Amino acid sequence: MANLFPTIVPGKILRDNTHKIRIALSHNCETRYIVTDLTVNSIQEFKNGYIIKRADTSYLNSKLRNEKIRSDTIRIRLSFVRAIMRFTLQCRFITYVTYPFASYK
Repeated sequence: MANLFPTIVPGKILRDNTHKIRIALSHNCETRYIVTDLTVNSIQEFKNGYIIKRADTSYLNSKLRNEKIRSDTIRIRLSFVRAIMRFTLQCRFITYVTYPFASYK
């Protein structure tokens, strides 16, 4: 099952020394990042998935929560794609070699 959590990638600093908050999507030991439009001035303003030490923390955290809810729809779509792939595999439309979710046989 895919895991979603907000994070900051320290190596991806913007030119004005701010950081974009990203939604990390991890599944089968692979992680991909969905970039949001939220930025923080330093790493110290972000802790355990929440924005802290800012005047507008409640607004930004609610906006981040909405982004995470939108990202949950990605999780639902991934499970739907996986179900379709299982069905096509059972109907022999594709082979086990080309099946991308080999661990879910």
